[in-house]
Amino acid sequence: VLPPALPLNDIIPTTSRNYNGRDLELYRSLLERVARLFTNRRGKDISEDQLNKDINDLIDFERKLYDAQHFGY
Repeated sequence: VLPPALPLNDIIPTTSRNYNGRDLELYRSLLERVARLFTNRRGKDISEDQLNKDINDLIDFERKLYDAQHFGY
């Protein structure tokens, strides 16, 4: 029995999910810039601590999705 396919599987990037070093820094920076664009546009303020927590949570979630799809857990 094959593991179920993830929704939107054909558009979810499935490479480089084990970010480390410089790649991780660049990805975190990208996520922060995107989040700041959204919050600034909506006139919201988010603390640096909360933003860092949210980014860490997102990266952890992406890794879990990748593992579930590729390793079945």
